[in-house]
Amino acid sequence: MSDGLPLVSTVAELDALPLMSVIMAAKPARSVYQKWIDQQGGTPKWVRTSSDGRYTSEELAVGPFPLSAPQQHWFVLLYDPTVHGHPNGWEIPEPAAPAP
Repeated sequence: MSDGLPLVSTVAELDALPLMSVIMAAKPARSVYQKWIDQQGGTPKWVRTSSDGRYTSEELAVGPFPLSAPQQHWFVLLYDPTVHGHPNGWEIPEPAAPAP
């Protein structure tokens, strides 16, 4: 299902990921989130791309109704800066010259 990409689903797994990590919901919406420090509270939050939504690890792991209808959500880990390095350090190959 994830072509070798790690899956995370628990609050502990989401909390353990470092800042700047990027995850994608495995089902149903395929929403993408990145972990940042919340400007208002100074705590880590998962920010949904193309949205203003900010979520704690618990909110992502159990869904919007944790008491009445808890669910287990799965996320594909797309980027982990401890594994993939910081983007500022990535070497981008030079584009190939066009064929004559």
